[in-house]
Amino acid sequence: MDALGPALTWISSVFSQVAPASQAVAPVIPIPVATPAPSPVTLGLKVLLEPTAGGVIFRAASNTVATIYPVYASAKAIESKDTADDVQWLTYWTLYGSLILAEHLADQALGRVPYYYHAKFAALLWLQLPQTQGAAYLYKRFYKPALVKYGPRIDFFLDKCKSVLMALYSTYKVPIDASVALLLALQQQAATTLSWLLSDDSAAKKGGTDGSKDRVKAHAA
Repeated sequence: MDALGPALTWISSVFSQVAPASQAVAPVIPIPVATPAPSPVTLGLKVLLEPTAGGVIFRAASNTVATIYPVYASAKAIESKDTADDVQWLTYWTLYGSLILAEHLADQALGRVPYYYHAKFAALLWLQLPQTQGAAYLYKRFYKPALVKYGPRIDFFLDKCKSVLMALYSTYKVPIDASVALLLALQQQAATTLSWLLSDDSAAKKGGTDGSKDRVKAHAA
């Protein structure tokens, strides 16, 4: 047994070296971890803050916000006796028209700017909300000084254009009046034809159809 001692010691040392190596070589299988699904609020914010998809949404929202409520509020301002809301919405439409004109001239360039429609949506709210009164601020800060400075020149130019148009009308009054009368007659005829086509008086149409059939039979006879 004493002679087998060194051999047993050597075998045990060999196994002790092989066991860690086999453990190191064994592949590690990752355990999949379930990812929680995003909440609807998180998903909605992610879509809105994304430049492309959010731009499409905010573009439609800007066109809606810029017109629907201001049109309703302007109609109420016309009917009300208070003049403060008249000034507010006249100022808003002045600023909004200028914004649309500038956007139309630079539509291709502005549409490629990231988050442009997000900023436009916020700017429209700032212009029309009574709490901010951005339209009144911009009008007093920029438009009113420009109107005082350049208003007389613009009025002079418009008066000259009006004089030229009146002179042209006086020169070609007869053909212009004839063209206008012709257009009115065509409009009236088109309205009469359309109302007849959309009429629900089936008896009249049936009577007209029967009359045409009788004329065809008489012609054949």
